[in-house]
Amino acid sequence: MWKLPLTRTLAAALVAGGLVLSATACSGGGKDPKPSGGAAAGGKGLAIGKLSIAAPTGWQVKQAQSPDSFRVVVSGSCPDDPDKQSTCKGFQLLGVSHVQPDENEGLPIQPYQLGEPHAAQYVQDEGYDCPADPKLRGADKSLGARLVGQGTATVGTQKAEYREWNIPCYTRGPNIGEPDKKTTVSYTERDWYLAASKTLIVDEWNTPNLKTLLAKATWS
Repeated sequence: MWKLPLTRTLAAALVAGGLVLSATACSGGGKDPKPSGGAAAGGKGLAIGKLSIAAPTGWQVKQAQSPDSFRVVVSGSCPDDPDKQSTCKGFQLLGVSHVQPDENEGLPIQPYQLGEPHAAQYVQDEGYDCPADPKLRGADKSLGARLVGQGTATVGTQKAEYREWNIPCYTRGPNIGEPDKKTTVSYTERDWYLAASKTLIVDEWNTPNLKTLLAKATWS
């Protein structure tokens, strides 16, 4: 299989508003971080596929690896090439072709499971890039990913299953990049899964005010 950055060799995709990712750890808690600088809860309408949110000025939508998936860049620059976006700060909206990939023609990833983090979709070869340090890889439950929060949330008029994970990062082995040694680096992954439309929203950067923006979003 091939290497995917953060969201290709992933796990997980995003703003560091008030949060600094480092080679130690990042955490997110159940509350949405407050916007920093001039980023207000309201803003211009930003279309992310069929979803529209009132985004702060400067947020950009990039095409992700799957044709029905998108990355919202909330801070800093980000290349247009989906294969080179592993360090882009923001969150992702992943469509059905990513949530339930075609095993013959889709990305070499596993179908999404509510009982696992998004990072667990990238279990083969070099795995999912750790957002805090892309040289490392994220982990699934078998390697120590812990569910630290769950519940339901709304994304516009749709109901979502909300999950929050603490995910450790591992070094990559010398052969095919298999998980080798657990490090002290970890990150928080926040997932909104909409079962009706088989859509997954993944935030690995504690994007400020994202819960509120999604709750007030509209669908086309």
